[in-house]
Amino acid sequence: MAAAIKILSDYDAKILYKLYPDLPKSYREGCPSCGGQKYVVLDGVQTPCNCKEQLALYKLYLDAGVGPTFQYLSQKDWHGDQTVFDAVTQYVNSLKKNIESGCGLLIRGDFGTGKSLLGAFVIKYAARKGYLAYMTTVADLMDSLKEGWKDAEFNQWYKNKIDSAQILLLDDLGRELIDQSSGFSDKYAKNIVESLLRTRTQQNRSTLITTNWSMDDLRVRYSNAFMSLLEETMTVIEFPESAVSYRPQAQRAEQGFRQII
Repeated sequence: MAAAIKILSDYDAKILYKLYPDLPKSYREGCPSCGGQKYVVLDGVQTPCNCKEQLALYKLYLDAGVGPTFQYLSQKDWHGDQTVFDAVTQYVNSLKKNIESGCGLLIRGDFGTGKSLLGAFVIKYAARKGYLAYMTTVADLMDSLKEGWKDAEFNQWYKNKIDSAQILLLDDLGRELIDQSSGFSDKYAKNIVESLLRTRTQQNRSTLITTNWSMDDLRVRYSNAFMSLLEETMTVIEFPESAVSYRPQAQRAEQGFRQII
């Protein structure tokens, strides 16, 4: 796997070290998985830790917007609806074709059913395959437009990530209309999201969206043109109403008992 891990540009690395001051520059300085002890215990079995690969993956995923919580979770940690999981797996199995054709996913379900985790699985896989992949929340997208959000250098880096992503995950669509902390009107917030999707569609870039809202709720709140784009460019995957939360079962392992997948 190590040969397939993309080396970050100096610019990306600079931003990551600024965001994460404790991030080791070399696997000899530290390992996010074993903590430097050179082995991890997985399912009760002591296994040598490939610290160089683990740190490279850690940085690759951070650069793709995937935080530590999702980095250590893999398909074996999935305890949600199997039909939904299989549908996302089918998308991943044809990722090259889907990215080349600009096809995306709309994953809809109630709180805690695992929508974000499934989206992170796709982004992680795409990043490992060398695609420009990025994961962000719609709330962060809105916050990035506010004057004074973080700093100018990070703002430009974030914008570049959004603009250049061959596959982009917009997590939690609809939050921008509920959370008024951005200070933007609903109309402005909707225009930003709609404009982004329209631009990505014109550029034939794949977009993944997760949302807690039903399709009927989305049709009420967003324009007909926006909904048409969703339905034309995305496969809609919906959790059944009986789906239960996966979160209590997705435990975060401690250092020395985890591995980045």
